[in-house]
Amino acid sequence: MNLTFYYGADSFRIKEAMEKKIASFLAKNNNGVVEKLDFEAENCLEDVENILKRRSFFNEPELVMVYAYFPAKDLQKKDEKLFKFLSKEAKEIKEFESLRGAGLEKWALEKITQAGFTIKTPVLKKLVFRIISQGQLSQEIEKLVAYQSYHGKKEIEDKTIDILVKTEAAVNNFALIDALGTRDTKKAVTFLNQALSEGSEPQAVLGQIIYQFRNLLKVKSLPAVDLAKAGLHPFVAQKTSQQAKQFELVELKKVYHRLAELDVKSKNGQIDLIPALFEFLLYVVK
Repeated sequence: MNLTFYYGADSFRIKEAMEKKIASFLAKNNNGVVEKLDFEAENCLEDVENILKRRSFFNEPELVMVYAYFPAKDLQKKDEKLFKFLSKEAKEIKEFESLRGAGLEKWALEKITQAGFTIKTPVLKKLVFRIISQGQLSQEIEKLVAYQSYHGKKEIEDKTIDILVKTEAAVNNFALIDALGTRDTKKAVTFLNQALSEGSEPQAVLGQIIYQFRNLLKVKSLPAVDLAKAGLHPFVAQKTSQQAKQFELVELKKVYHRLAELDVKSKNGQIDLIPALFEFLLYVVK
């Protein structure tokens, strides 16, 4: 019997990994049995123990997958006994942290490469910047791959992204930063609320805000003639340069430090991220 435990803040990659694990298991075991158990379900520990104790009448191969969409610290608070049991008994344990910035770019590049395609770094950065959730990014990559394949091309090009990938996420992200720069509380709250109400994960939204303020710091520290050194797509660099004028360098450093604190506390389960994001907006516009 194979007991597997996947957990972490990145629900998208957990689901993706579970699908691959199950598909691989069933491909090798035609008569295999798969059990999926939610860590948060009532009596999960009892269910896992019963499954491990029982012996199938026909002795079929069995895969038992326990999953949770929370980091380790949260799970230990929810059910320390179950977490310790799984940590000891599971043959495979993996935590999936939320991806952002370079990590998300690496994940997207791997997905594109696995499909047999290539993409240049500036174009990859542009693609990732336009998307606010990993699930949407996965869908957009599939769409881009299908489009380029139909046209007999193996490289995902800048112009193809302009044609196929919706720009709402990037526009709203820029609009949110613009609202913060002009200290327009109403607009800032509206754009944040829109992103969350459309199903974007709070951690992904925070990642986008961190990414944009990191870019603002890069651009603010460079002369206008040296924007290329920021390593950003020309469109992103130009727009970010305009926004950087709304902030002082000292102010940007303070805001970025505040974002870093939010990031750490949210991962450690010390705060409820959604109200914390709105509090952050009020902190910036005050």
